[in-house]
Amino acid sequence: MSFLHFWATWCFPCIREIPLIKEISNQYSQKDLQTISVALKSSYGDFIEATEKYQMDWINIYNDADLINKYGNYPVPRICGIDKTGILIYDSLGVMKNEDPQLSKLNQVLKPLVKLIYEQRKSQIYITRG
Repeated sequence: MSFLHFWATWCFPCIREIPLIKEISNQYSQKDLQTISVALKSSYGDFIEATEKYQMDWINIYNDADLINKYGNYPVPRICGIDKTGILIYDSLGVMKNEDPQLSKLNQVLKPLVKLIYEQRKSQIYITRG
């Protein structure tokens, strides 16, 4: 599953949300959840500076028009959960910021999916004896 975080360097609510994005990203293994931040158009220098300053140590994409138009156009911040087939399974547009300041609704979506992924992998483990 991929977790797309659309943001902009000039967006204060976006910057304020980065620690929560980092926390969620660190909570799950990269095999289960791939975090991708997509910055809307701003200065490329500001983009690089922000990703370093806020230690955004996951995939960061700068101004990818196709991706932005498909999933993340305005308003920002916006978070989308995308399953492995490209289907949108979570969209923060439906969640008012005041209702979910800790992104708990996203975690409610992620936990059962990650558990399902883990169970599927577990059932595919074969033990061989020499």
